[in-house]
Amino acid sequence: MSRAIRIGSLPYAEEGSRLFEAVAHWPWSVFLDSGPASRRHGRYDIIAANPMTVLMTRGRLTEIRRERESVLSSADPLELLARELGPMVETPDFLPLAGGCLGYFAYDLAHRLEGRHGAASLAEGLPEMAVGLYDWVVVIDHQERQAWLASQGQSHDTTNMWPELIALFSQPPPEKSRRRHRLRVSPGLQSNLDETAYRRCFDRMMDHLQAGDCRQVTLSRRFDVNTSGDPWNGYKRLRMLNPAAFGAFLRLPDCTVLSNSPERFLRVHEGRVEASPVGAARSRSRDALSDADLMRRLLQDTGEKAASDALIQLMQQDLSRFCRQGTVRVLERHRLESSAHVHHLINRLSGELDAPYNALDALRVCFPGASTTGTPRQQAMQIIDEVEPCGRGICSGAIGYLGGNGHMDLNVAVHTLVHTRGKLRFSAAGNLTEESAAEDSYAETSERADTLMQMLALREVGNARD
Repeated sequence: MSRAIRIGSLPYAEEGSRLFEAVAHWPWSVFLDSGPASRRHGRYDIIAANPMTVLMTRGRLTEIRRERESVLSSADPLELLARELGPMVETPDFLPLAGGCLGYFAYDLAHRLEGRHGAASLAEGLPEMAVGLYDWVVVIDHQERQAWLASQGQSHDTTNMWPELIALFSQPPPEKSRRRHRLRVSPGLQSNLDETAYRRCFDRMMDHLQAGDCRQVTLSRRFDVNTSGDPWNGYKRLRMLNPAAFGAFLRLPDCTVLSNSPERFLRVHEGRVEASPVGAARSRSRDALSDADLMRRLLQDTGEKAASDALIQLMQQDLSRFCRQGTVRVLERHRLESSAHVHHLINRLSGELDAPYNALDALRVCFPGASTTGTPRQQAMQIIDEVEPCGRGICSGAIGYLGGNGHMDLNVAVHTLVHTRGKLRFSAAGNLTEESAAEDSYAETSERADTLMQMLALREVGNARD
């Protein structure tokens, strides 16, 4: 079917989650979320469902599933994705996309992209890449206070459903009629690393740091807890209690993903590339004076600034591989940004995409985000593979979209939970340098895990140190 962009105006919705309620329980429904109206951090909310094609990579094979067929391919996953996206489709300037690829790229996909099968892959039993090719999307522009249903015109189904989709998103059902049982979190949060095991992993990473094998590396703990009820209601609670600029909710066949990420990984728009690696992060204090002292010490910490500078240097090198010579710039360095529960240092870089390259090339070069691995990236990832007892899965990967128009916007999948078979799994990581202390690092990951569970459960849960 030939491509013909189609755009329909929708009533503006202050809360994108209200529009998503209409399709929140459809398979392969996706909500890319810029935060609640009361504390919004971004511009666009994007909603999609009913993909034409899905791609799921497990190990060396990628399944390409369409309505009437399913095939397996051993080709490179990103090359397969480029093939499915097809020729670039021009879209009006006011739309970030009118359709394209939405989904996740798990941390362990890096093994496949490098041509090796890491021992940690498939640790969750989930695909390392799970993306859908969507012919239609809903775009809510909170800056211009407008909303649209947009399509690339690739599917007859979209044409047939167009009046129904316009009606569906013009008058979404009342929230109470879509409400399921709220997400209930059981006591007894479990971790794959208790304090003794964490200390062993910490010491092994410190040996590498002191030997000069890398400048910094992240150590991640995995947590899991039993739940009942609907994860969509849990996500709605998270986004209200801890608004994030790059949130996402994905209802996939194998799992449901709840991402409360404050960090952008990569954005490509009209040939301009942006990256925003997060440096140091500190959990906030409930006491105002202590919290102010935390901010002051973070801004004055020369060791953390040096580690943040190493991230900037790595991103400059990465961007220079696919950006025009002389266009890579550091726009912001060590800017303090605070969410409801965390202070962190933000860096921001940009460059202009060179003619032979596209958004998928940028993804390949920079994946996974350096803030979740370390510097240099390859050496840090080798150490992580050696030391951590299981793969990271979706956590530390990326979630977002690659539009048919060549645009891309992906988060870093931190503060991200994966719901499958009645369990929630997530990770908390600490950035290690030679100056790091095991006790402080372990306590930080425990505190982040407990805070997240308390937001979901509305009560204290089991101590993450146990």
